[in-house]
Amino acid sequence: MKRKKMIVGISMGILIVLAGVFFKERKLFSGEDTTKPTITLKKQIFEVMEGGSLKASDIIAKVEDESGIASVSFQKEDNVEGELDENGIPNIKITYKNAGSIEDAVIAADPYGNIREVSFRVNVKTNLIEHVKGIKDLTVEEDTVVNWLEHISYDEKIKTVIYNANRVENKPGTYPLVYTIIGSDEAVMEQEVQVTVTKKKETIQQSITNEKEACDYIKRYLEKENADIPMRIEFDSIGEYGYVIHGYDMVDFHTATSFWYAVSSTGRIYDIIMAEYIK
Repeated sequence: MKRKKMIVGISMGILIVLAGVFFKERKLFSGEDTTKPTITLKKQIFEVMEGGSLKASDIIAKVEDESGIASVSFQKEDNVEGELDENGIPNIKITYKNAGSIEDAVIAADPYGNIREVSFRVNVKTNLIEHVKGIKDLTVEEDTVVNWLEHISYDEKIKTVIYNANRVENKPGTYPLVYTIIGSDEAVMEQEVQVTVTKKKETIQQSITNEKEACDYIKRYLEKENADIPMRIEFDSIGEYGYVIHGYDMVDFHTATSFWYAVSSTGRIYDIIMAEYIK
């Protein structure tokens, strides 16, 4: 008798299991599945820099549904659906272009049209450096007084830009210069650049002491400038601006003037015809 009861008990258990499987299968394949997918997020609040992106896998831990997952997308309009991995996570990334606190949501659907939406928040920080122009590595000559802010400009998102040049030395070498950007919302960002200090160039003082040196100096100047060099370059006189030099060609027993220059003893060249210094 006990054996009969045991057999009956086992049989009933098998029937219950089979019934459960039957109704589950019937539920899945008869269109009666009304259970929404389950969405598990890694956290509720995320942070990203303005213009930065989050991958779906940064946000979602997994998406599950007994009937399978048909699609997973995000609420933002510029997001698209991507191929799902084994955890139901789409292979997409979401770009947040504007600073601020952004409400977004993960939306998952199963094959029967059951949809679940889970919200999350993204705090998008202002990328201050994107609103400043001119912060870059610099090269300066030693013994030069430098305005480190002269080349810096910024828009309304920035309150001010300051700098720390304490580590920049007045001798050849490469040194760090730190700019501090302060946003209109009091957010702060530091940006370090490199300053290369070069050796001061020695100034060679040109000294012209006679007519021949003046003529030779003019010829070298024309060669350097790739200018036409006349057949004759001759000293004429000493004038207000220095040695007066005449450059000309002979054409049919007439002179064709190319220039009248005056050269000072320090090498400055004055164009007498144009009435201006050209060097």
